Amino acid sequence: MMAMVCMHVYHGAWSMCQTLGLDAPDRNQLIRMGSATLAVVLFVGFSAVPIAMLTNSVPSPEESTESDSVRIDDTDNQELKLSGDLG
Repeated sequence: MMAMVCMHVYHGAWSMCQTLGLDAPDRNQLIRMGSATLAVVLFVGFSAVPIAMLTNSVPSPEESTESDSVRIDDTDNQELKLSGDLG
């Protein structure tokens, strides 16, 4: 699925350059390379997290312990001053 989205991004970036009139025979290869680079970067970036989760490089949320997360307990200081007094 991600590969099809990136192919769509490649085509979209290429078509955008054509629509804006940026394509020319001397620049077409550069525009195609830029479009392909954008698609590959997005593919790698958006695929990295699921692959890391599948290979257990990143622990799943269920495996995290309470000591791993930061917990702020501010129940003692929840009193609000509603008067106009700033002091």
